[in-house]
Amino acid sequence: MNERLTDDLLGLVPDRPDPSGWGPRVRRRSGRRRALAGGAATALVIGVAVALSTTLGGAGPNVAVPGPSSPTATGPTGPDPTAPETDPPHPHPHPSLPDDLAEPVGLLPGVCAALLESRLEASEPPRAGLSTGATRVWLCGDPESAIAGEGQIGPREPLTADPDRVADAYNRLPAADTSQGSDGDAGLVYRVVVEYPDRRIAFTGEAAGCRTVGDRRGGTEFVGELLSMWRAQRETFSPVFDGADGICATPESLRQDLLGEHSSFFVEVAREDVTRGAVCGVSPDGHRLRVTGDAALPDEVVAELSTARLDPAPVGADPAIGESFLVLLNAFGDPVTYHLGIDGGVWVRGDEQVEFLGIWRPSEAVKDKWDATLEVAGVVPG
Repeated sequence: MNERLTDDLLGLVPDRPDPSGWGPRVRRRSGRRRALAGGAATALVIGVAVALSTTLGGAGPNVAVPGPSSPTATGPTGPDPTAPETDPPHPHPHPSLPDDLAEPVGLLPGVCAALLESRLEASEPPRAGLSTGATRVWLCGDPESAIAGEGQIGPREPLTADPDRVADAYNRLPAADTSQGSDGDAGLVYRVVVEYPDRRIAFTGEAAGCRTVGDRRGGTEFVGELLSMWRAQRETFSPVFDGADGICATPESLRQDLLGEHSSFFVEVAREDVTRGAVCGVSPDGHRLRVTGDAALPDEVVAELSTARLDPAPVGADPAIGESFLVLLNAFGDPVTYHLGIDGGVWVRGDEQVEFLGIWRPSEAVKDKWDATLEVAGVVPG
């Protein structure tokens, strides 16, 4: 047994708000993302966190204790040859998602929705820093990012590749100087949720303004390092996101910046990379807006929208748009939002075809399906 246990242990060592202001807002958002992405060096360090106590039974080492000797025993002792064989435990078990916060809300993972709905409270990590032993880490957005026109959706999946790197990165940061105030700049506000087998630690960071995270300085550099970890992790597995039902939904605490609440701060989703999406019908609800319709886009519509030539938007003209919009997703489930024009066209931000804004209008081949989708979403073109 000792030899097998030794072998097992050695085996664990791994070999609009205001459409007229859309232009500068989009440019500010794109510039900040480029600066944020460029400020962090991408490094791929993949490790494995294995809960040995679970593998070996929980309470202690798996040691055989002999029973009382039998005076009538006449043969040698040993394993029962008739006992069924069992598979050895998997050397790299994947942590299971806690059931209490497992259910996503629209585009938000369950833990991120819980933060916004105050079912999970954010605090500061211990003064001594974050401990190791994490099973996974989530990166969430914050409604305060709406001030800067930033997206509020982080990576759809948790960081599971050596999540203790997050603790190492945080613990290297210097303590914040409470005597220093904010520089007044608006930018990305984010939340980090570190999950351990028995608890969660959730805390807030700022990539602008005070530029702090928890009680440390370096909020900009820290989130840049986190984003690099997620990008490196994505290079090791294929996209697994499937489905677009319910992506227009938002927690009850939101509906202040519907476009930001359906846009990613993690990655700029290119039009040619979208694979599915939905039309989100929107209606006024007092001083707020409410998503009142949610209709998945047919595959034919998504395919044409992702590749079709755009009509240039009139120079100097305000976009002729309503409150409704489209949410389109790439293979990983990262979202990008496009405004829906009052005539049923889609206003797409600039790409290689147009400098700033372009308009997609359905061809005759998909027009019937497009019109039917708008009807399901409760959108009536003017």
